[in-house]
Amino acid sequence: YDAVVEICSPRRFIQIITKRLRVANELVQEPSIRRCEYSRYPISVPNALELPSPAFIKHIQFKRQAEVRCVWQAGSLGLVPAYLQCPEVAACCAIHKL
Repeated sequence: YDAVVEICSPRRFIQIITKRLRVANELVQEPSIRRCEYSRYPISVPNALELPSPAFIKHIQFKRQAEVRCVWQAGSLGLVPAYLQCPEVAACCAIHKL
């Protein structure tokens, strides 16, 4: 199944997810949001400080996706598995078959 999910209301989408994460893990911080950077693996650069977080790097074969990611920092509970149900985010999205 090849499709794209468009987030039509990004601010609302992020607010809903952030609120749910805060319920699951009390002190979750606001997310970092940025476009993915695309590169071949392994990545080697003279200055590692120039690299974005690995969470924002994808293999170059996926460049056509032009993906944007949100990354939330873990709160007081640290990294623990969480299952979030957020049916209300569906109102923020549209699915397009490719």
